[in-house]
Amino acid sequence: MKDKWLENVKTGVLVVLVLLSFVLTGSLWYMTPAYEEKQDLYRPLHYIGDLKYNQKQLYQLTSPPYLLMHQMGTHYWLKPGDQGYDESIEMLAKMEMSYYHELKTDANDWKYLFQQTNGIELSFLQDIQINTLATFLQMEEEDQESLKNLKVISRVWLFPDPQMKQVNVWFIDDSAARIIQATTNIPIFQFEQKFSQDPIPSTQKLEPIAINGKAPWDPANNNTPFSRILYLPTQSMPIQKFIYQPSNIAIDDMKQFLFSVDNITPTELNNGELVYAYDRRTLTYNKKDDYVVYIGPMPELADSEKNLKPSLEHLNKFLSDHRGWTGDYLLDDVYLNGNVYRYTFRLIKQGYPVFWKGPSEQPKQYLDTIQFQTEKAEKKYQRYMYFLPEEPANVTEEELLDRKGVLDYLSKAKISLEKIERIYPGYQANWITNSKKEKQIILEPVWVVKTLNGKQELIPSLAEGGNDQNGLE
Repeated sequence: MKDKWLENVKTGVLVVLVLLSFVLTGSLWYMTPAYEEKQDLYRPLHYIGDLKYNQKQLYQLTSPPYLLMHQMGTHYWLKPGDQGYDESIEMLAKMEMSYYHELKTDANDWKYLFQQTNGIELSFLQDIQINTLATFLQMEEEDQESLKNLKVISRVWLFPDPQMKQVNVWFIDDSAARIIQATTNIPIFQFEQKFSQDPIPSTQKLEPIAINGKAPWDPANNNTPFSRILYLPTQSMPIQKFIYQPSNIAIDDMKQFLFSVDNITPTELNNGELVYAYDRRTLTYNKKDDYVVYIGPMPELADSEKNLKPSLEHLNKFLSDHRGWTGDYLLDDVYLNGNVYRYTFRLIKQGYPVFWKGPSEQPKQYLDTIQFQTEKAEKKYQRYMYFLPEEPANVTEEELLDRKGVLDYLSKAKISLEKIERIYPGYQANWITNSKKEKQIILEPVWVVKTLNGKQELIPSLAEGGNDQNGLE
């Protein structure tokens, strides 16, 4: 009797266990999402910029925004997008130099360069340091040491020497009126071929202007230190004005590349900023002014003031990995304060540099620049959350003032030529609202005037009152 009772208990327990297994199996079956549902939970990577802007070698990010071409007395700009610009930049970036020596020049030397031969002059947005130039040219530390007598690099000018059958290069410091010459390994026939293949732009013929009024090619000025040279067109310069419907970068798209996890709850500060933090990384999102600041780790790199390339190579890879180059950007400025380096890359649109409208003394972060700061093993990355698409919403034909108009404008604005470091064409960017009350960004053509004291003035186009001389921006 007792054995039969035990058998019944065992049978009951077994039945319960079997039923329980069915219940658990059913629960797992119905609670587990289907394959298709799990697929929906995966958020694909949403790259920010176009791939073509994120496949550049370093020299393509540190190249000069203009090349001044000198062809037997005719002078013109070659800018990004022009025929022959890319090939010229690659040739210059890969050339090697040797036999450095300081040079004393006279009127005959300058006359040869300005009037009697072909030449390529590298023109940057301002005077630069030697280590900045070395991020574009192939310059080892011994090459930079050969230029130590120059405070800054104002211009780099290449020209043929038919007697020696070689191409020479001048490194020019206009502030100290000093020149160091070197020999390049560019074959002279290759150099001359560039001028026979590429046509001269008919609308951009330039006239060189000595800021002190004393042309260095004039024998009467042989005993005067050579002057800084400005270039302005002999006729008004056709240029287009653009209006764009800007593209927005979603904060989630920034987070997915800058952090290894998705679910990060932000901390909201009193000023409305959102701060995302994880694994020694922080991303601060300023919703009011539409920019972000990211601070994160950076590989340890050898400290060397003379070699900025490793840091810039890393920054280029970091940005290219999430396609953060949202247009053509070129290195504009390198600022060193102690062990802190700040790199500013400037947007080039339609071949011209872009400057956001506003005071240059205390600029906010806008789409005209992307900024990096490196200090030891840490980097800081700052950018605007809008960028310009490929195609504009509207295009208008305009003209910039010619040489006479610019000089008259500066005279009436009481800006002396001797106080000017650079003049070049560019764009001023700003927000506008169209008839449908949509926010758009306008690029207005301007002459960019850089003064020796670091200030910047903008001369508008003829259509925007450039011939009114009512004062500079």
